[in-house]
Amino acid sequence: MGLSLRIDVDNPFGYATLYKKILNRISLDYNLVPKLSTLGFLDHAKKLRDYLDENSVATTWFFRNITAPSKTLLREFRKNPFDLALHAERTNTLENFASEVQKWEQSFGTTPRGFSKHGSGDLKLSRMHDMEYDANKFIDYGVELGFEYFSGNGTEYDSSFKNLKGLVYIPSIFWLDNLDLHPKKLSLDDVITSAESKEILVLVHPYWWSTLKEVRDRLDYLVQQTEFISLQKQVDEFRGNV
Repeated sequence: MGLSLRIDVDNPFGYATLYKKILNRISLDYNLVPKLSTLGFLDHAKKLRDYLDENSVATTWFFRNITAPSKTLLREFRKNPFDLALHAERTNTLENFASEVQKWEQSFGTTPRGFSKHGSGDLKLSRMHDMEYDANKFIDYGVELGFEYFSGNGTEYDSSFKNLKGLVYIPSIFWLDNLDLHPKKLSLDDVITSAESKEILVLVHPYWWSTLKEVRDRLDYLVQQTEFISLQKQVDEFRGNV
């Protein structure tokens, strides 16, 4: 039981300036921009990483292949108490998904234990992005490839974890940077209270955390009021109790 933190690293360069927007779009669609810190690669994620590291916040970073850090930078995202997982985008077939997994493994030098899906089915977010969101299909993929968990994008944040054919399915998340997806009366204190009796997963995107003060304030409130638990630990404990 408790709060866990999921960070979806969607954008290599973000949208803060026209220059960054152009770099970001070329990178997302064609993978032609080098992953250089001098160009601002993963600037938003690095700032968020520093904040979470300073506050010893257990975090699972969900990286797309396009946002996979350089080898030097990767060491910073491996530091305890951080975990790494796959943020998948090519999911229209099992073969394409398996190819995504293989490419991720080559970049990170390890096998991801969990994955999430980039996008929730309403927008095509880049040239290579498969926009369809079919949780049942992704669960089957996870079972087939031996994943331990799949983190879905639902908005009923207090939905219970489920064990499906040995895969832990996390149907929903609390969208910290998009509260409009939740009931207006829902407060951060309500989420903290719910986490006393349920597993709750909080989602943050580095770009929105970096550019919106209200998102930073919300995360800071949760960090100050409660202790985040590793998502992998929550998954392991859930698997042990069912």
